[in-house]
Amino acid sequence: MKRALLTLTLAIGLLTPLGAQAATKHPVRWICPPTGATSCVGAVTIKHVPLSGPATPTTYRSATSTKVDCFFLYPTASPAPRRNAPERSTRFLRRLVRSFALPFTRSCRLVVPAYAQVTSQYLATSRVTAADRAGVEVAYQSVLRAWHTYLASTNSSRGVVLVGFSQGAGMLSQLLRREIAPNANQLKRVVLSELIGGGLTVSSPRSVNDGLAGQPLCAHVGSIHCVIAYDAFTAVPSARAIVGRPGAVWSYLSGWTAAQGSQTVCVNPVYGGEASGPLIPYIGENPYSTYANRFRAACERQGSLTWLDIRQIDVPAGGAKRNELPSLPPGSDQFVAGLHGESWSLTLGNLVTMTQAAVVKWDLRP
Repeated sequence: MKRALLTLTLAIGLLTPLGAQAATKHPVRWICPPTGATSCVGAVTIKHVPLSGPATPTTYRSATSTKVDCFFLYPTASPAPRRNAPERSTRFLRRLVRSFALPFTRSCRLVVPAYAQVTSQYLATSRVTAADRAGVEVAYQSVLRAWHTYLASTNSSRGVVLVGFSQGAGMLSQLLRREIAPNANQLKRVVLSELIGGGLTVSSPRSVNDGLAGQPLCAHVGSIHCVIAYDAFTAVPSARAIVGRPGAVWSYLSGWTAAQGSQTVCVNPVYGGEASGPLIPYIGENPYSTYANRFRAACERQGSLTWLDIRQIDVPAGGAKRNELPSLPPGSDQFVAGLHGESWSLTLGNLVTMTQAAVVKWDLRP
């Protein structure tokens, strides 16, 4: 029997400018600090599982010298019984961050603040209220405080890759639009933005006032100063979808209201752009398992909708004894969140590759 697709996103739930004085009153708590000793390093093992026969492991360690940081915001993880999570570096969050983001340390230093995200109990899934939007603003201000602290504590010559999933993607899209894009000195440091599962939309035609502040979408592997973003589905997002449609419920986390003519964003992490290609899933926790040519993805369009369409590639039965292969959840084409929970692990290897190529391009720039 095919085993169910393992996902790193158990923390998503059942569906699942501040001044110096203010910064002093609310110090940033780091899961992966931008300076000093960090636990966010270590060996990463990828087990390459063939159709039959033994898996072949590949192990690499975190880069010891890199000129680029990966500023990572994790998805909805806190079960705290209040609207915004406490800004604490807990054992659970440290494990979560390593599971989600340690593979990026192959090419960048991992920097992760504990932020006051909207908790799973208060994450809106239908009508968005004023209290919901106020909670998002609290979360954003804690991210902004961490960003300012990061800038103040690092050399201005260092590049930074913005990486976020789900609520983390929404927070980073706000940071990009409200803080980074208007500031040329900050913007030039951003090597790449990877904003996954954030329900992001842009205006048509593009402008500095859209959901990504007019930042270009990545056209190919190795592109820099551009954005990779998508919401994953196995069919066109339904009218009830909470991501993947302009004005869908979870778009409130990005703090931008979709205007008439808005378009959802899709950049395929396989090659950049929209063309179809094979995914490199990293499934499970370290050591991760990957399966060649088990899943493919392409950006599909229908009207104002553009989504990352992920398909499972089935192989004929018979022959040698086959290894168990991961499968897409049955009925996923009917889920209001599509493949939101699975999209990170299904595309993580591609995101790591895109990051590595962008860092090389950044290092080779004149």
